[in-house]
Amino acid sequence: MVKQRTVKRITPGRVDAFDDHLWPVVVAMCVLAAIGFGAILTLLSGPWMWLSLLVLPALTAGALFM
Repeated sequence: MVKQRTVKRITPGRVDAFDDHLWPVVVAMCVLAAIGFGAILTLLSGPWMWLSLLVLPALTAGALFM
């Protein structure tokens, strides 16, 4: 006698979207930018400080949106 096999259909579980795992990277980049902000304020002075403080948010935003 041949045993009949039954194949049961399963439904896959929820698949996490790519953006669900992106928030730790965003938090780490903001912390890194804050550390850089403090370092710029501490170590630089004059026009280099102001230029660096203007460029830092642009670089951070650019890195996050790439």
